[in-house]
Amino acid sequence: SDQVRAFIEENKLERAVYLTDDSKRYYPYSTMASQVIGFVNSSNTGAYGLESLYNLDLAGTNGKIITNKNASGKEMPSSYSSYIDSINGYNVHTTIDSTIQMYAEKTLEDGIKAYDVRNGAFCIVMNPKTGAILAMASSPGFDPNNYSTITDQLLNQEMEQDANDIYANLKKNNTENLTESELLEKAQAQAYSNAVNTQWRSKALDSRYEPGSTFKAVVLAAALEEGVVSENDTFYCSGSYKVAGY
Repeated sequence: SDQVRAFIEENKLERAVYLTDDSKRYYPYSTMASQVIGFVNSSNTGAYGLESLYNLDLAGTNGKIITNKNASGKEMPSSYSSYIDSINGYNVHTTIDSTIQMYAEKTLEDGIKAYDVRNGAFCIVMNPKTGAILAMASSPGFDPNNYSTITDQLLNQEMEQDANDIYANLKKNNTENLTESELLEKAQAQAYSNAVNTQWRSKALDSRYEPGSTFKAVVLAAALEEGVVSENDTFYCSGSYKVAGY
């Protein structure tokens, strides 16, 4: 900007060339809680996560300068002008604890490596007395500062395999009569789109899974509430139950 200002002054281009201030969202904690926070796109509009949900509240209002212009659109030097100050957006304070969030994400990373998990994982830490979410981690993650970059190694491998599968399917059903290079380009673009959407999604919020053992607590709570069992009752589980001859 200093070089542009010097160029303007040297060449007397004040009426033709000028600089305007702009702002860009920066995420100092990088990948931490990325799916929860989300990100703003190139036009500073919230696109995912809390950024999207509270975009109208966070965005604020731009300021304005009102001046006279002649028929050709040039500003006319005049005492008449009006300045409308910008209004800052609101802040959003979450219940996320950065230390607990860090441990949750580290636990996911270690577990994925230890058990060779191929489809990612998620972790939620909640205050059982209030329901406040203290941590919500989902893997694979991303850096909101570079939200279109895929850094997860497993996700990159999956994207390559996905591109090969899409390419094979497109080649088999090539109704548009695309060339080899066009088929490959289309397959890669689709695979990339699938991959970035995978890393932006929070598995803790929109992935379905069979409740299994996690539902036992709900059944037990209901039984206690209805008084059909007490805290002193015991049960024997043989590991199986015969239903309709099976």
